[in-house]
Amino acid sequence: MPNDKREDFIPHMPTLYPNAPQFHHLSGDDAIALIVFYDALQALERSVEDWWQREGQLPVNIFNAFLGLATDSLLHAKEALVRFELDRLYPPRYQAWKPLSERVESTLMGSTREMEAHLKRHGASTEA
Repeated sequence: MPNDKREDFIPHMPTLYPNAPQFHHLSGDDAIALIVFYDALQALERSVEDWWQREGQLPVNIFNAFLGLATDSLLHAKEALVRFELDRLYPPRYQAWKPLSERVESTLMGSTREMEAHLKRHGASTEA
């Protein structure tokens, strides 16, 4: 939309890795899982920074790229939630909130629906 701001598209970047002392005490597999998650977020952030107001970008391609990168980061987050038992460590603050794993799963299902709707819209517009 014309009034969208670049900041609206940049993912929230956690700050534990790589400077937190806890990171240095992780097993190799745990450290790799965390690195892969952070890499996915950084790829999304770089994509937003690179895309913003660059001429020649087709909206359909921008949406595909952003949704693909966001979905990738959610899949890595889902793995990290299980690996680091984050639902146990960070239970919902309020009774109405769902655990992190349920919120990630719900968002993943939503991204699948969004991609299907987007592809259907794009397919319909290219066939006309």
